[in-house]
Amino acid sequence: MRSVSCLVSFAERKSRGVIARSSLDPPLELVNFHSKNRIAEQGHTINIKAVKVILIVACVFFLFLSAAYAKEEDTAQETTDDIQNPDSQDHGITEADAPKAQSSLNAIYKVDTSDTTDFNLDGNFEFRKGSHFLLGFEDTQSPPSTGQPSSLDTMEVRAGISGDFRDDFTYSVNYSIWGAPNQISTNTLGLEVKWIGDRWITGIQPQLRIIDVPVEIDAQIRKEEGNGAPSQVLVSDPSLTATLSYIGWDPWTIKFMGAYFAYSLPLAEIFSTNLSRFFSSSSVNGANNFNEMEASIEVNYGFKYFSIGFEYMYAISALDYTVQPTYTGKTTYFFIKDLDVELDGGQTPGVGIGSPPVDFVSLGLTTYW
Repeated sequence: MRSVSCLVSFAERKSRGVIARSSLDPPLELVNFHSKNRIAEQGHTINIKAVKVILIVACVFFLFLSAAYAKEEDTAQETTDDIQNPDSQDHGITEADAPKAQSSLNAIYKVDTSDTTDFNLDGNFEFRKGSHFLLGFEDTQSPPSTGQPSSLDTMEVRAGISGDFRDDFTYSVNYSIWGAPNQISTNTLGLEVKWIGDRWITGIQPQLRIIDVPVEIDAQIRKEEGNGAPSQVLVSDPSLTATLSYIGWDPWTIKFMGAYFAYSLPLAEIFSTNLSRFFSSSSVNGANNFNEMEASIEVNYGFKYFSIGFEYMYAISALDYTVQPTYTGKTTYFFIKDLDVELDGGQTPGVGIGSPPVDFVSLGLTTYW
């Protein structure tokens, strides 16, 4: 059975603020330095090494817990089978008789009118019935433009595990590292739990993301402040995602998605003092989805050998508070055995007067075995 997991992010920050600057303002580096001091006084300083260790330990612990649970479940099932079928051991079970594992490999290439390209590769490998290893890689390249003096080239590596609590409850836990060296990076740990009913599919996904932005400090400020001058700004970003799908109106399906972000610090201020001189907010946000909130609705209609759909997404950027609606048309073809072909296209309207819209198209291939 092929399934598609949909994740969304709905976000809201506790504090907002964009610095309005003039010729009388102090240097950007000094503004950022004093902002960092205020953060430290409020107890928001984060030890990134400690956070990374906690995230990795938590992920490893959950993997071992899942493996132990799976082993115990297998043992219990074998015992039950032996009781119900005492002669099964005599006849033996060959490899051909065992249920076949289903794994998949998905590749997506996306390009838009801003010359940004994105390549995404995801592997889903079943190592026992109902349990999967998840591996992923993504490379995004955004070249320099009128509003972006520097190119932004980012990479992401993902790893995780998924399985079944029971037939109608599934889970997955994922850890990812994303970013560009000496520019911006994130470490993310997420858990998703889904309930699959006859007509409804509901999901919830708590997630913790740590955002790391290096800070460039003027030589004079560093000389005056010494070791007290900060070299990075760290932002914690806990979020909660909810999904709801209705599948009881065959061949129609409808999905609602939303998510909530709670940034520990105002990203708009950090972006304006550290990144806006090099990158546009649309490039940074497009690379890793730094939104305050998102909401979307998707409708699909399935035919015998293909399906068509439409998705509308509404988002507010946490970097500059711009509203970013996105319209996407989707088609998926499955007329070849164990191969799906997905062709999507859409548009994000321009933000501000004279800002052109961004049109995009993507091609995806998924193979199963």
